[in-house]
Amino acid sequence: MNSIPQVLGDLFADYRAEWPQPYFGSLFVPPPYFAKLETARPCLLIGGRGTGKTTALKSLRFDATQTRSRSGESASTRSDYLGVYVRINKNRVRAFNAREISADLRGRAFAHYINIIITQELCRLAAWLESDCPPGSRALNLDAIATSFSLANVSDLRSLQHALDKALSLLELWINNGGRGAQPLFSMAEAPLRVFVEELQDTGSLGTKHVFCCVDEYENLSEEQQAVFNTYLKHSEPPLSYKIGIRRDGLHTRQTIDRGDQIATPDDYVEIDIANEGFDDFAFSVIDHRLAQARKLGIDVADPN
Repeated sequence: MNSIPQVLGDLFADYRAEWPQPYFGSLFVPPPYFAKLETARPCLLIGGRGTGKTTALKSLRFDATQTRSRSGESASTRSDYLGVYVRINKNRVRAFNAREISADLRGRAFAHYINIIITQELCRLAAWLESDCPPGSRALNLDAIATSFSLANVSDLRSLQHALDKALSLLELWINNGGRGAQPLFSMAEAPLRVFVEELQDTGSLGTKHVFCCVDEYENLSEEQQAVFNTYLKHSEPPLSYKIGIRRDGLHTRQTIDRGDQIATPDDYVEIDIANEGFDDFAFSVIDHRLAQARKLGIDVADPN
């Protein structure tokens, strides 16, 4: 039998930690704003460290949604979306600030980077969907997706993933060395994502569902990089939508790549400020739920109610 410190340590571990997917069935508590986050419109989820942004975004991921549905949670499992999740890695995106490269080229290289890392996650979603496809279903047109990246010798999702891994490595080497060496061919901003999602839609894999692209730690992007991604958000169209997790004061600019154009709420996105969404009551609910799980595991803890 696990010790009391071990059980409580597991239940009350860092809320921002990388949860195994089964935890979304047993430990996830929908925050008060969750219905807003689940809408088809793009969202900016704003909150400080420890307020649950990461867990909320990860709960939208396709496999976590399935786990929550199996657990019997009804309020947030309407099955009208499938999510993918990416976290902005500060070490990697800082490399795109290389001053040896012109601003225009940096922007196009960064858009290509974003396209690759999101498409890698879309490959995982597609593979997951494929496992449930009925016999005779139309396969994805991988040629269209590969062509949007100028990739060759792509025959299935596995080979597409390998080709994207290689393209990412070549891009990172090029950008990290100030543009020395052969410049990779850049994909157009958001174009491969649009091609991929529309392919999923055309095969019938999505049904009427939307695809949520959840981007975490948006504050790690520079002003120049946010301007690029703001353009994705402003011009997003169904069935693709963006859910962005960001710390307070982490939005460095509302500009897009068109300097005369800005993102604005409520026109372009829904703004969800966790501090204004009953966070104290939510935190109590989380603690109460974790203690209830401890009691189920035989730990003698008091009922706070």
